[in-house]
Amino acid sequence: MKDKSLALWQSAFIGGALAICANLVFLQFVKPLAPDFMSLSTVPVIFWTAIASIGAGVVFAIIRKYTQNPNPLFVRVSVGALVLSFGMDIPLFLFDIPFFAGATTGGILALMAMHVIVAGIIVPTLVKFTL
Repeated sequence: MKDKSLALWQSAFIGGALAICANLVFLQFVKPLAPDFMSLSTVPVIFWTAIASIGAGVVFAIIRKYTQNPNPLFVRVSVGALVLSFGMDIPLFLFDIPFFAGATTGGILALMAMHVIVAGIIVPTLVKFTL
């Protein structure tokens, strides 16, 4: 049986590509919730999903370098990062921030769901398929 392990950068790339595709499909369904919310448009979704993928890959590489059993720690760190990422969105419920004009409750919740989609794809891809 062939080994299905990949190099870290390959796993991060594949996870990022899958997460971008998933978020773009999701975007088509949620865009009507906040049609003027720029964060729910194609370029920001692609850009920030790619950044998340790169960041996850870097964090996983660091954890792998310094621990003998990196997967459980990486999953815990990733869950923590996901929870913290919601902290960026919560002020949008409370304050009218001009840079985020057009944000609605549905749009903000959709943005938060996109964070979950990204983590739900990138983290298992890195943990399961990396050498």
